[in-house]
Amino acid sequence: MIQIGPVTPAHSSQERAVTRPGQLDLMLINPNSRARVYQSLGSDLAAIEPPVWIGLMATFIRDRGYSVKILDAEAEGIGPEEVAEHVRQLKPRLTAVIVYGQQPSASTQNMTAAGFEMVMQRQTFLDLSPVTKELLRLILEGRIRFGGNPVLRWNFDNVKVLVDNHGNVKPVKGKSTQKIDGVIALLCALACAIRRGNDGGKSIYESTSVM
Repeated sequence: MIQIGPVTPAHSSQERAVTRPGQLDLMLINPNSRARVYQSLGSDLAAIEPPVWIGLMATFIRDRGYSVKILDAEAEGIGPEEVAEHVRQLKPRLTAVIVYGQQPSASTQNMTAAGFEMVMQRQTFLDLSPVTKELLRLILEGRIRFGGNPVLRWNFDNVKVLVDNHGNVKPVKGKSTQKIDGVIALLCALACAIRRGNDGGKSIYESTSVM
């Protein structure tokens, strides 16, 4: 277990952190996926990759005055039940399971091995049109809140909407040098939410602030 304690924000111009004395703000978990990825080779021959990206995230949050712990389940060789017990004991305000790879195939493989259900979202008119129209409806109704995130705002400014002969739409970049990754990620998340259906429950963010 790696603990990164609260520190004074690096820049005085940054917004002051809202913390709760004695309570851990954020717990970042690197799940143990080595056994499923490498199978019999995982115990002896597979290297344990340091969670570099998780460390960078932790440093970013720490520099803004929040307390952070990293639980590297892969390095410690513990499973989901033990990870859950750690979370129950520490009771952090927010827990995030971070799964990544150094290229798209590795990311998918690691997510599956970590126990996540993978859903294919093709970047075609047929797949993107319904969710793009739904996102537009939610935006016009004022039901999408993104906290003024400058990167997402920039991504939306770069979007150009293509329309085919059947009225289907999908977002593309206006120029090859522009980025719309945040918009595509939002569409994928919304598509997954639509597939799962509305369970009638409220979002946790309606009662809990985001750091």
